[in-house]
Amino acid sequence: MFAYVVCHLLNHAFAVVSIEAANDARVFFVSPWTNPTGTVVLTVAALTHIGLALWTTYARRSPLLSGLGPVEIQDSQTVLFMIQASFWRRLE
Repeated sequence: MFAYVVCHLLNHAFAVVSIEAANDARVFFVSPWTNPTGTVVLTVAALTHIGLALWTTYARRSPLLSGLGPVEIQDSQTVLFMIQASFWRRLE
């Protein structure tokens, strides 16, 4: 999953240079994830990531938040709102 994120961010870096450079680099960065093996690897990594997150939530000894827990929740909700706002702006 880390390799997927690195490829994605490198493609964004190419987009800073120019759209043509990003399109040329996209073929290289996307090819590992569009074949059946890459798709299986990426899917297994994502499911493992989700499963470990759920297991960690289940294994907590206390449902109480730590001192910075409310700040972490607010930060995550703010990021989700910003992603949603960005998505809707692109659709306009």
